[in-house]
Amino acid sequence: MIKLIACDLDGTALNSQKVLDEGLKEILPHLESLGVGLTFITGRGEGIMQQYVDEINLQLPYVTDNGGNIYQQHHCLATEEMPCEAVNLLAKTLFDRGIPFTAYGAKSIHAFKNKESAFFTERTSYYDPYKIMYQDGIDLSNEKVFKITSDFDLHLEYLDEVKDIVSQNCAHIDFLNAEGNVYCANSQSANKGKALVKLCRMLDIQPEEVMAFGDNGTDMPML
Repeated sequence: MIKLIACDLDGTALNSQKVLDEGLKEILPHLESLGVGLTFITGRGEGIMQQYVDEINLQLPYVTDNGGNIYQQHHCLATEEMPCEAVNLLAKTLFDRGIPFTAYGAKSIHAFKNKESAFFTERTSYYDPYKIMYQDGIDLSNEKVFKITSDFDLHLEYLDEVKDIVSQNCAHIDFLNAEGNVYCANSQSANKGKALVKLCRMLDIQPEEVMAFGDNGTDMPML
């Protein structure tokens, strides 16, 4: 018997205007009557996730940052940070090639050239007041970074090179295609699948009692 539905947001629960699908909202009372919970497992951060949580008054824990964090009612329950040496290497690798990126940390958000990226312009305006512009030589070791998102849309010539650098030097992080030419790096202990397993333990639900929906590479671990 299904007790929990775990749903990705972008491309899945959200329509092309980035609002929750009306059909999903309509079915929520029926799911509740059946004793089936619904939660979100997303690559979005808490800052741009809050509106959807509040819109359906989500009471269950939910996963943000591709598994980097688990929240419940906007309170962080668990965090999986990236190894600091991988954070510094990847940030400098992207910076040196002019590739826009944002490094999301527990204390601050470091960004580089986000305004030239259509993805970052659309998705991260909420974070603008909190951003610190990344500069060469900045040490992110103490920032407890849980996700780095990069946009290769205008820099595809560097994609394979960056993949090789990550695979050869950052054994403990995943570098996955999120959508289009956007890539997300997380700790290997922080993907959507492992976060969903933690969620099941919190809710005392077995994995076989969960139905999951997703549409991109970062969704594969939970599927």
